[in-house]
Amino acid sequence: MKFQFKFPRTEEHILSNGLNIIWLPDFSQPVLTVTLQIPNGRHRDPFGLEGTAELAASLMMKGIPSLTSEEFSERFENAGATLFTEVKEEYMIFGVRMLNRAANDIIPVFWEMIYNPALDNTEFKRLKREMVTGLQAEFSDPGTLASRHFLGELFGSSHPAGRNHSIFSVKGITLEHIKEYYKTYISPDKSQLIVAGARETSEMQNQWEKQFESWKNDAGYPPDAEKKQPALTENRIRIIDKPEYSQTTLIIGHPCIHELHEQKVNLAVANFIFGGGNFSSRLMKRMRTETGRTYSIASALNSHKEYGVFTIATSTQNNQLESVINSIFDVYKDYVKNGATESEIEKAKQFAAGNMAFELEGLSNIVEKLIWLRFYGRDNSFLESYEKLFLPINTSSIKDALQKHFLYESFVIIAVGKKIEIEKQLEQFGSVRCFNYQANPLVD
Repeated sequence: MKFQFKFPRTEEHILSNGLNIIWLPDFSQPVLTVTLQIPNGRHRDPFGLEGTAELAASLMMKGIPSLTSEEFSERFENAGATLFTEVKEEYMIFGVRMLNRAANDIIPVFWEMIYNPALDNTEFKRLKREMVTGLQAEFSDPGTLASRHFLGELFGSSHPAGRNHSIFSVKGITLEHIKEYYKTYISPDKSQLIVAGARETSEMQNQWEKQFESWKNDAGYPPDAEKKQPALTENRIRIIDKPEYSQTTLIIGHPCIHELHEQKVNLAVANFIFGGGNFSSRLMKRMRTETGRTYSIASALNSHKEYGVFTIATSTQNNQLESVINSIFDVYKDYVKNGATESEIEKAKQFAAGNMAFELEGLSNIVEKLIWLRFYGRDNSFLESYEKLFLPINTSSIKDALQKHFLYESFVIIAVGKKIEIEKQLEQFGSVRCFNYQANPLVD
């Protein structure tokens, strides 16, 4: 396993308003990128108003008081600049990419969008309609339905991860809710700002640092919502009835460890061997190559600051659902009991090194990784010495991690398919609850 990487030269410090800023000069191309991460996202949505964070971020991107929405968009388009945003469970990102020569004109406008957005009511109504339409399209996708129901069943409505936004919650959001979310959660405190591109650090500081420091919103974040994962003491099974489907989309899973857990790297390697490694994984070999019961199957380990989730996802013909679930459990239990082989572990390590090298190619990826590191309180050495994380991993450490964190007798099982053909099969694994997609795709 060979992996060598050194982050480029940076200068980093925290401004008086609590904003952590990283200056990253890079002259490989005549461009400049400004990326801001706010440490709040969907998990901060008010109860029953899920979708507020996403709507707030979208509305912020529609302008400032001194420009109409059209004028605001034209300002960026005429300069060849591109705005972007991303809303995740625990954070949101705002950014702009531009040619270096346009930076003096564009960065002040972008920054005003952050500290003084228009939050226009006409734009809000339009974005709200678009979100409802988008959700209608999303909920026609069985994979999306299964994923959202899985989180709802695993965590319940008392945990922010279990409260997915729906058409019903979005319709209840008002402009006042958006303004309140902005006032409470869009703050420089504990946020990360990276300015990367074709200018020297001293030049960027002289031009823009005072602007960045002038953003004041010190209301303070309310305490986090309770994020303790509820116990999973028996199989919890849902059917989302889609009578027109001849195939069932299936997700099986359980709680798992958070991102900063000491055994996270061991479990990441273990997951690659089990179901994350495409055609080389144990699940794929058993379910597609040997039995031919499914075209694709994969497992995933998704970790956040305070919790994690392990899932297995596939689809199969309705009449084969029971046998597919039994086969998945057979592979899972055998793997947890016996662990991985040395050759499987070595292959997984090689993949991890190669994949990380790919993820660090180009300035945008470096910026993304710096934001990721700081969000989890890590310095650059975590990735610069990445290969050292894998040196202690062996058959014994993998088996120990599996038996501590994958040794589950109970699972959440979500099936999106034709109820009349799959309910009896699922009852072999426990009590089944059925959901009426037409009434509300995310609520009993």
